Amino acid sequence: MEKYLTGVSLLMLMAILPLEAGQEIKVDLGKNFVLNDGDVEIVDVDGNYDVQEEDNVLVLTAQNFKHVVHKHDFVLVEFYAPWCTHCKVDATIETILAKEYMITGFPTVILFHKGQKVEEYNGDRSAEGIVNYMKMRTSPDWKPPPTSVIELNGENFTQFMESKPLVMVLFYAEYCKHCVQIKPEYIKAASVLKEYGIPLTQIDGVNNKEIADEFKVSGWPTLYTFRYGRAFQYKGTRDANGIITYMKDQQKSPSDLCKTMQEMENRIDRYHPTIIGVFSSKKSPFYNEFLAVANYLREEPLKFIHTFDKSTIGKNLGVEDEAVIVRKPTVFLSDYEKSEAILTDATKTGDDIAEFIRKTYRPLVGQRTKKNQVYFYSVRPLVVIYYDANFDHQFTVANEDEFEQELQAVKLDDSGVDVNVVWYDKNRIKYKMDPVDDFDGSDLRKFVNQVQDGLLKPVWKSQPIPAKQEGPVANLVANSFSSEVLTTPGDRDVVFYIYAPWCGHCKKFDAIYKKLAKELGNDRLWFAKMDGTANDLPPGFDIKGYPTVFFIAAYKKHEPKLYEGDRSTSHFREFIKKESTIFLTDEEREGKNKVEL
Repeated sequence: MEKYLTGVSLLMLMAILPLEAGQEIKVDLGKNFVLNDGDVEIVDVDGNYDVQEEDNVLVLTAQNFKHVVHKHDFVLVEFYAPWCTHCKVDATIETILAKEYMITGFPTVILFHKGQKVEEYNGDRSAEGIVNYMKMRTSPDWKPPPTSVIELNGENFTQFMESKPLVMVLFYAEYCKHCVQIKPEYIKAASVLKEYGIPLTQIDGVNNKEIADEFKVSGWPTLYTFRYGRAFQYKGTRDANGIITYMKDQQKSPSDLCKTMQEMENRIDRYHPTIIGVFSSKKSPFYNEFLAVANYLREEPLKFIHTFDKSTIGKNLGVEDEAVIVRKPTVFLSDYEKSEAILTDATKTGDDIAEFIRKTYRPLVGQRTKKNQVYFYSVRPLVVIYYDANFDHQFTVANEDEFEQELQAVKLDDSGVDVNVVWYDKNRIKYKMDPVDDFDGSDLRKFVNQVQDGLLKPVWKSQPIPAKQEGPVANLVANSFSSEVLTTPGDRDVVFYIYAPWCGHCKKFDAIYKKLAKELGNDRLWFAKMDGTANDLPPGFDIKGYPTVFFIAAYKKHEPKLYEGDRSTSHFREFIKKESTIFLTDEEREGKNKVEL
């Protein structure tokens, strides 16, 4: 009898039936899995593919998953969790496969064809139901149902987008593995959203490069939503349920209509900025621009409300014509600022309105939270006062329990005082105020003056400085970066690699980096790396993801050069040779001066 398939290790795969042309696998994700952001890939692993047998079932791991699944034309995989009562138990966790196939619930059954995800199985979970499904899908006469995803091209793209109140577009490339991952989810979402009148479209970004360039598409897949031709970045997850939920929410109005002054007063938010629009009618161009901005900023912790009653509500708000009013949260207002700002120029565009809102919505002293810090408090310089949760202080900006990790980074988590203060410079440099028992305004004033006068040393989140360095790649930490790189003699170039311990791409690139460090490294070309999750990065070393590599020229140490090529050995070698040409001999650039011991 044909063997069943299952998995142990951190991700469990278990087959239920030897389904003739196909087999079924169960995958245990555990309760700590993280949804895929579209940039997770399982790579083929070299090594032993000996698949063990347990209770007449083949045991799979993340290492042999693709090896086994790719060997069969059709494989049915069930992803499950030990705590799921509908699933068979006995498993631990393997988050990589969970991310790879975008699992959002348990049990999830997925059909694979030649190693590629085809669709989720949502039919009868009985043995007969699964067998009938696999017979149908493996039949040579089977044809896929028509997709609800609309394929666009350069000729009809603009016209289609400008004619729809809400539409999503997927920019893809035929060769892109991540696009292959997302398409089954996208097709599933399209079939559901079609019933709500929300079209999902796609366009080949490679063959329609002008369209992709127009919307600054820099990678595949990329998702946008459009409203009558106006593009908005998609900010949801890339699984079907995430897309469906996001687009249904987008269909709702981003601003609440208020018909009475009492209704408007009740809707003004005490803890977040409220953006109030006063317009003559729905046909007002200013109103349409206001709605576009409300849609663009709908992810931010802002409250949008509007009215078409200029004569009564508008007059009570202090405006006689169309206007946009930014009302700061009343709970944080001080005597040193205005409670609101008013824009009355109805010729302003959406970009103008958005700029006006962002310039005026912050109170002088506000409350910083995990939810609003990206939107309200990314501007530097910024002084943060950390406090306990009893709200006894007059000015409060960040709950010390909510931001415990930030206090740990500056060694204030166990200060023993009620109030901790940190200054965040625009270059990501941090300064901490020495703890004081009876904090008052004079302490804060003294601290601010010390920072502005350059009297305090910055504080860095840093791992311990290594006692010694071993191997061709040096390990840097925040507290050693300046002495090892920025203040060293000017005759040494540095190749600087920033990684994250959990990053799969980093682990793959690490072998290439070590190989070239051994081949090319010498006294004038130094290879180093740093854990970007455990150390603060110095100013000028801005990263958007892992891994990130910089070349630091000996005489331009504050002008790092970002490596933007692919991560192959040959391309990375050429980058290093090109940047270090003026400092190395031909033999050193080629690594020919090395002596093997």
